[in-house]
Amino acid sequence: MMKRLLLCLGALAIAGTAFAQGGSQGNYDPLTLTCLANPGQHYVQISIRAGESGAPAGFTLQWMKLSDWEANGEAWYSSDDPRLCKMSFSGQPSFSGAHAPLRWELGSFGETTIRIGDQLFDETGVSGALADDGTGNYTQPDCMLECGTEYVFRAFAHASRFSGRSCFSFVGSATSNETSPPPASCSVSAGGPEVIEPGESCSTNSDCGGGCTFTQGYWKTHGPVGCQTGNNTDTWCVTQLTIGNVVYTKAQLCTILSKPAKGNGLLVLGHQLIAAMLNAACNGATCAQGLIDQANAYIGDKSLLTGSVKTNALPDGLVTELDDFNNGLGCALHCSKPALAPSGTSHKERWGTLKSHYR
Repeated sequence: MMKRLLLCLGALAIAGTAFAQGGSQGNYDPLTLTCLANPGQHYVQISIRAGESGAPAGFTLQWMKLSDWEANGEAWYSSDDPRLCKMSFSGQPSFSGAHAPLRWELGSFGETTIRIGDQLFDETGVSGALADDGTGNYTQPDCMLECGTEYVFRAFAHASRFSGRSCFSFVGSATSNETSPPPASCSVSAGGPEVIEPGESCSTNSDCGGGCTFTQGYWKTHGPVGCQTGNNTDTWCVTQLTIGNVVYTKAQLCTILSKPAKGNGLLVLGHQLIAAMLNAACNGATCAQGLIDQANAYIGDKSLLTGSVKTNALPDGLVTELDDFNNGLGCALHCSKPALAPSGTSHKERWGTLKSHYR
């Protein structure tokens, strides 16, 4: 009798565990996907958060270009379509994620951050698109993210012996009560995971021009007559620059760069700004446009030829950030290095705005 009772209690315990780990309708709860800030030219970062049931067997993440989703009749490729990018996360990661868990499996309301990019080639506990195919190549080379491109993502929690897989969920949150189509159909309340495709899109950084930077010292010695030393040639690609609300010729810009600041904050800022604008216009390093816009807005109608401000009146940290950029310590590498560093926050600039600065 006691043995039979223990067996019954054991069966109840197993059933209770299965119920605790499973979501509604016997499936795991859908995952919440969020696009994070600061994408790179060839990667995006996505936060993946489990529901109350967790994702104790790991999860799968799939993606495709938003333009491909639209061209495919506003629908995802079928699961067996080789064009569908997909990766499985199950096991132990080596280095991915912001404070990554010991394993990809997520507990109740567990969360991890994944950078979808080429670093997944060296990751452990992953398989699929960007993982090593066993021969030293990507499993799906065409799934590398392209610069300046919008992507849609979806994910599901893997099934286990305790519960079925979750329904697909997409980036964002449900704005009303929603019921997803099969497979593993599920219902969510407003504010829950987005379960209706395509969800929000995630974009890689839109600064795709590459480029690199030189310091103000370089531009001061590789410009027009008066700004050349030795056998240097004029590498300035502009005939004038609009700084603040004032247009300066190359000769005037050369005069400004050659004039010591001697405590004049306007020249301190102007020297770094001119270098940054030349780096953007001539070297394609346009990822610091936000800093350039901030400096131009501050200068406004002030003349770099005759004006003066105290250095402590300058916007806090702006000169340092521009100097870092020009030295290759910001979002772009110095031109002595091989490539452009990953950009920071994605920034789309109208061509008209750029054209008004660089003529």
